Amino acid sequence: SPCINIDSLSSPALSFDYHMYGLTTGLLQVNVNGDSLWSISGQQQSSSTAAWASAQIDLSNYSGKVSIQFIGHKGTSYTGDMAIDNIQLGELQVPGCTDSTAFNYNPLATINVGCIATVVGCMDQTAANFNALANTNDTSLCLYGVFGCMDTTGCNYNSSATLAGT
Repeated sequence: SPCINIDSLSSPALSFDYHMYGLTTGLLQVNVNGDSLWSISGQQQSSSTAAWASAQIDLSNYSGKVSIQFIGHKGTSYTGDMAIDNIQLGELQVPGCTDSTAFNYNPLATINVGCIATVVGCMDQTAANFNALANTNDTSLCLYGVFGCMDTTGCNYNSSATLAGT
């Protein structure tokens, strides 16, 4: 490619889509300023009509003008096809949870790809109220002992019970 100035980007990245189908598909390689930064070889899609795959290459180690090369190495026969499309230079996209209240929050994420709600509970498996759904432990919630009816007049009285409950 001609030299492209990436100084206007704070976190520069190269993104593109690719399709590689056929038993003898070769190697697809991306070089930036002569450095091999990305490559993949062999069949990547299961059919000629399968969805294209996407790639993103972090260019934050480069500044000023860069030269980008896409190199396709042929396979061992005519039964391998590769193509590239939708080539873009832009800001690095970091997938992750962008909700600061979520369990899996990622402060570096720029694209929200799903958050997990925070579930606070006792995560000590020896506690009487262990919560298998909890992903944030609060030991002050843990209760130790045996749940049961502690009312000696109750029909479901449990002499082993140390914690009121059923």
